[in-house]
Amino acid sequence: MPEEIAAPVVETAAPEAAPAVGNFNSFVGDDGTLAEGWKESISEEYRGEKCLDTFSDIPGMIKTIVHGQKAFGKDKVILPSELSPVEDWDAFHKAIGRPETADDYTMNRPEDIPEDSWSSDVVSQFKDLAHQLGLNQKQVDGIASFNNALTTQGLQHQQDKQDKEVSDAEQAMRSKYGDAYEERMGLADRIVADTTEPGDNRDALLAIIGNSPVAIEWVATLGARLMESGSVDTKLHKSTPIEMEVEISDLRSTPGYMTGELKKSDPARYRQVHDKITRLYLESTPVS
Repeated sequence: MPEEIAAPVVETAAPEAAPAVGNFNSFVGDDGTLAEGWKESISEEYRGEKCLDTFSDIPGMIKTIVHGQKAFGKDKVILPSELSPVEDWDAFHKAIGRPETADDYTMNRPEDIPEDSWSSDVVSQFKDLAHQLGLNQKQVDGIASFNNALTTQGLQHQQDKQDKEVSDAEQAMRSKYGDAYEERMGLADRIVADTTEPGDNRDALLAIIGNSPVAIEWVATLGARLMESGSVDTKLHKSTPIEMEVEISDLRSTPGYMTGELKKSDPARYRQVHDKITRLYLESTPVS
């Protein structure tokens, strides 16, 4: 019986097991270098993080972590979201410098802003809003400075407008009254002085009259009527252009003047009327 030959035994290597999560030994060299595929040893939850691609060794990873902690610091807070509780927002606002209460904000009226343009109620409302929004003192100062500049510009614009109105009113009155302007203004001032008591009311009335052509005309007309009635013991020495025109018209209506009959019948009277008309024309015509 032939001798049986035993078949050779072939040893097969066991399949390489996948690295266990948390086992870094096989991926870290003696110098701390991370081997290819090292992220397979960490939780699958973090493997896709792009920031991990920046690490090539353990020392670099440790350095980044330490610097990150120092940069963050104990005095830093996380920016809350719309869903964050009020406590998180209060902590954030406190960290960026918001005072404890709205009354702790400092806001003083600048010298160039009048007191009547500075409302304490508005300031109080602004402080409440600033505290609600979480503003710090520097931010409040910036907004207040901007608002004060706008207020100053507005006040200056208002003053310029008022000055122009006064100038226009005076120009209109001078145009209307001509050389009689100063005299009529004096008459208006006298009437006011004779009918009012010294004080703020008189000053306010004089200011109104001095800035309004309608007011000065009314007072001047009233004064003329009072003089005619003898209630005012003064006399106007200058006529306004309109009054001159009326007087010229009256003189021209003198019987016989326009037809030439007066010149023949009474040359002296004719010359008197003619000279007065000529003088009134010259006085009523502005010199260019």
